[in-house]
Amino acid sequence: MSRILAQTIAADLYEIDPFFLNVGCNPDEYLPEAQGIVERIAEVTDQATARALIVEVFVEWFGDDALSRVSAERYDEAARRLFNLLHSMPPVGRQS
Repeated sequence: MSRILAQTIAADLYEIDPFFLNVGCNPDEYLPEAQGIVERIAEVTDQATARALIVEVFVEWFGDDALSRVSAERYDEAARRLFNLLHSMPPVGRQS
């Protein structure tokens, strides 16, 4: 289940493309970051914690300036999608 969740999150990040890495032929570009998000998914309790988690994972991958390199709107959209995705899943799916 966590692999599918990571792939779904990666697809959302690829579509939002916060770091402009989407060149049309690399749909797994955000998979490592998505896997990092999935590893800590239990921390997400609302959209604000989803946003905080995404920012923290991007800082781990892209450095301290990750917050300033990505617009607030893109972080907000990623958080909204992550939170909605988690709440569209059955509770059992959220555990892995």
